[in-house]
Amino acid sequence: MRSVLPSKVSHILSPRLTVLVTTGREESNVMAVSWCTPVSHDPPLVLISVSPERYSYRLLKEHGEFGINIPHRDMVDVVFRAGTQSGSEIDKFEHLGLTPMKAKKIGVPLIKECVGFIECRVSDEFVTGDHVSFVGEVLSVYVMEEYFDERGITPDVLLYWRDSQRKDDVWWF
Repeated sequence: MRSVLPSKVSHILSPRLTVLVTTGREESNVMAVSWCTPVSHDPPLVLISVSPERYSYRLLKEHGEFGINIPHRDMVDVVFRAGTQSGSEIDKFEHLGLTPMKAKKIGVPLIKECVGFIECRVSDEFVTGDHVSFVGEVLSVYVMEEYFDERGITPDVLLYWRDSQRKDDVWWF
């Protein structure tokens, strides 16, 4: 058996589903997130963790809403670029060639090219070390029908990323 530094725990819990989180309204942003998980069935809640240094953090605090957009695995280049470039410097929707889509229950745009969507209102937040965890009350969920079966989105179209900044660190089913 090999010992691993406790600070590498996120590497051990990899790969993880990677999503694109949208924040803001007139001034909006797209951020790649792999620290995203459901935390309650009733009420339906999800949690995302965001560094306070990120542009999306400011937009989350300002508007209190976010969209979780589930990218198709063919969007690996877009997801990588969304996670390695700052929206404070560029319009990521435009720069990444993404189409903003009006959400049903929040003012934050969603990403039309994705296969699933979760609309959330921040219901709680707390500091978790060097990140802030935002708990989102799930207001609406919808998916592209062709990628959905009775168990959820078919896993072969999802994008799983290991905990790194390397574009080749993705996993496929």
